[in-house]
Amino acid sequence: MDAATSHQDLTARIEDASEPLIYNSMVLENYLRMIRMRYPQIDVDDILKRIKLEPWEMADPAQWLTQQHYNALYRELSRHFPPSREISLAREAGRFAGTDSSQKLLREAVFALLSPTRAYDVFDDIARRLSRAADYTSRRMGRNRHQITITYKPDVEPQPFQCENYTGYLEAIFFLFERKWPRIEHPHCHFRGDRQCTYLIAWDFSAPQALNRLRNLLIALTAAGVPTLFLAGFFNLAVGSLVFSSITGLSLSLLSEFIERRRFFSRVRRQRISPREKVEGYDRFYNYARLFNEISRHLSKHTDVSQVLEKLSQILQGLGYARGITFIVDQTHDNALFGHPFGLDTGLAADLRAALETVKSELHKIPPEFKKPQVIGGPQHLPAPFPDAFKTAVAQLGEMIYIPMTYENSVLGFFLVAYRHGARPLMASDINLLTTLASQTALSVQYIAAFESLLRNEQLKNEFVAVASHELRTPIQIILLALEEMQTALPPAVRQDMALELDAMGESARRLEHIVRDILDINKLETRKSNLDQQAVSPQRLIKALERESEGLVAAGRHQVNYRVEGVETITCDPDLMTQTLTNLINNAAKYTPAGGRIDLVFSRTGTDITIDCIDNGIGVPREFQEKIFMKFFQVEEALALDRTGCGLGLSLCREIIKKHGGYIEVESPLKPDEHPELDLGGARRGTRFGIHLAP
Repeated sequence: MDAATSHQDLTARIEDASEPLIYNSMVLENYLRMIRMRYPQIDVDDILKRIKLEPWEMADPAQWLTQQHYNALYRELSRHFPPSREISLAREAGRFAGTDSSQKLLREAVFALLSPTRAYDVFDDIARRLSRAADYTSRRMGRNRHQITITYKPDVEPQPFQCENYTGYLEAIFFLFERKWPRIEHPHCHFRGDRQCTYLIAWDFSAPQALNRLRNLLIALTAAGVPTLFLAGFFNLAVGSLVFSSITGLSLSLLSEFIERRRFFSRVRRQRISPREKVEGYDRFYNYARLFNEISRHLSKHTDVSQVLEKLSQILQGLGYARGITFIVDQTHDNALFGHPFGLDTGLAADLRAALETVKSELHKIPPEFKKPQVIGGPQHLPAPFPDAFKTAVAQLGEMIYIPMTYENSVLGFFLVAYRHGARPLMASDINLLTTLASQTALSVQYIAAFESLLRNEQLKNEFVAVASHELRTPIQIILLALEEMQTALPPAVRQDMALELDAMGESARRLEHIVRDILDINKLETRKSNLDQQAVSPQRLIKALERESEGLVAAGRHQVNYRVEGVETITCDPDLMTQTLTNLINNAAKYTPAGGRIDLVFSRTGTDITIDCIDNGIGVPREFQEKIFMKFFQVEEALALDRTGCGLGLSLCREIIKKHGGYIEVESPLKPDEHPELDLGGARRGTRFGIHLAP
């Protein structure tokens, strides 16, 4: 396999989304930091390009990378060093983590533990935060001796150089405290066929430790010798020994503490540990969280594309980008181009917009790599279809960040912002933030387009329903009028023979007239063409109207209808619409309640609401249909077997009327017999309650 093919295969594996992310970027960045400090002749940027990584990905402590990234970086770096080095590149990189020039986060994480013993005790916790490739265990073998065990996970393919790298890291931990290297043995190795890698770390006692051991030995000798002298009668010698031992022990303790304090403060000054960077990190994450909230809140409330881009520009300026321009093509308005510059002079902004007018319909030709964020070093890096005029204008921006606004893999637009010179290094979290901002913007534009399309469709539908319904009313009236004339003009014998046909025709025409009236009523409510005539209405007034409107259907089913009013004097409502709603509920209950059933209409006050309950002991509404019965034209199959005169608009009309009043309607079924003993529930009588809730 040649080098070109090998490089292509590596690139394909790195870009494979299934490759697990197991190494924190700080592990790889430690290599690059060492190369920049000690071997400046090596072009780090060229190495990053070879392995398809960007500088901001390496600079972000929150970024995770693959085993293939790690292998590729080590292979590219190894080409610059002879294989017979005294200390391998991987071990040198590990040791570099303990120097003053290494990644400060790594040094702070270890140094915060105050001693090498404590640092080795929690090595497993530190390692897990940097690598997900293995399981780590740490065991104290003695006062100055530790064992570290590394067991690689089954789905990881580690490389032998990583053993040397771990050795270097273990040496760096001790070096951070003592400025010298410990003794490390590697008796078991994964790459020699062992199940795991084992490292044994040992080191000599430090000066404070030696002084403390001498003090402890002196105390032990005194504790054993003084009582013996007392018993032997050498009182003066015993007292002198005790005084000498106490003074010497105290001196040794003070000297040990003095040396330890000096060493500690020396390490603090050397490490230059400051809480400022941590506070800045906390502020950055807090600001990102707050910014996400601001992005969602502001971008989602606008219904105009130009307003969205204007807000996007304000957000970018708030992030510290002083110059840039945003573009998006609104394909729902004949490829209208929207652009909003900031920090640019009028002439440059006009040139950029004019240049893009020629390419707005060809954004789909942008190469796949430009569907991802890019740092553009200059206009020469911009591909076709960007015209030369646009590249010339862009040259005035200098180094910039290019962020595409994509939706379903299509580029709707992009924004260009000049890179913030003098700011902290660009990180992957910055690119992720800008990408999220671009995605939210593209989504907002799509929502605006969908909303406008929905409004247009809704308007067309309402206009069609209104025109069609009005056009239907005239022929229905003509049919009804013709039926009346036929019944008058026909001879009695013929009229008697055709009585069934004439009644069926009349009933069908009246049913059609009722459906058209319901459709028009719903259309008026939905399009807000009907205004409420709200009044303070007594329940008794509504009951009288209901008795008149529902008399025929209730009598036909031999139903018992009971009206109860409990603590309600008036209801603020449109009396005609409320009567229509309650009539629909009573008629609906009458249709789906077997003959001789019971229907209760109860007006009551519950808490802060006025409730009107329509309760029956009919066939009930299955639970799986209770969310659907308020939809237009929906009817339960069991109900269709009992009634074929409805069309499924009654309950939908009820809901729209109650919504117009600022209330809501709910359904409960089946009812519990013990809660409604008066309904005589059981068998086919499962019961239903429709509850209307209104503000008093």
